[in-house]
Amino acid sequence: MGSKLVEIVPEVEDAFGFAMPDEDAAALLTLGDLYDCVLAHRLHGKKNACLNAIAFHKTRHALMSVLQIPRKTLRLSTRLAAVLSRHRRRTWRTIEKTTGLRLPILRRPRWVVTAATLAAIVLGIAAPVLLGLKPFRGGVAVAILSTGVFGYVLFWLTELFAYEFPPDVATVGQLAKAILARNYQPIVAEFKKPPTDVEIEQILRRIVGRQLGVGPDQLTKKTKFAEDVETHIPQIPPLFLPVGTNLPTHHV
Repeated sequence: MGSKLVEIVPEVEDAFGFAMPDEDAAALLTLGDLYDCVLAHRLHGKKNACLNAIAFHKTRHALMSVLQIPRKTLRLSTRLAAVLSRHRRRTWRTIEKTTGLRLPILRRPRWVVTAATLAAIVLGIAAPVLLGLKPFRGGVAVAILSTGVFGYVLFWLTELFAYEFPPDVATVGQLAKAILARNYQPIVAEFKKPPTDVEIEQILRRIVGRQLGVGPDQLTKKTKFAEDVETHIPQIPPLFLPVGTNLPTHHV
């Protein structure tokens, strides 16, 4: 793709809420091709497939924005551990704030859960002993109550160690599905308001015009991305040209 088209495609995805396949983006030659592509991927067809596409687009856009990584590195099969290796909890919260959506809850490693559980049991049993209570004179009740209290406190304290992804959320695609499950209503609300054909064309003209540095009205469906630089070169005013110089003409 041309340099301008590489910048245009992400903007189009942001505007219409879908992820354009790489092979479709590489085949775009004109504004009309881009228009047809958006119509083909607009929120038609099977509802679940469209909702999954919206969730994936939001997920990928948030990861690109927060992690500052290129679009091509984020595919459905991309392992989350490969792109979220450091400061995972802080990054997770930033992604939630960026998307405005609820992400799956990060989990504590098994060894942390095991250690906290054993510690709560030991402290719970030790409590009545330290208080000098007999087993059948309130000791058992105090032990049970203390175990619950210590368990809650240790659960809260070990939240800092919650950095593992859930078992069913290992890839970007699985994360998108989990986000859809936890944010079904707001995503459905977005699904129910697809733009009209006229609105799509107007939005595309504004996006492409902004990237090419021309007004939306100067663009037609035959405008070619590969020629965008050549067709919009500003001409030098005649005042600064020698007498008799033929001015170059450009046809858009």
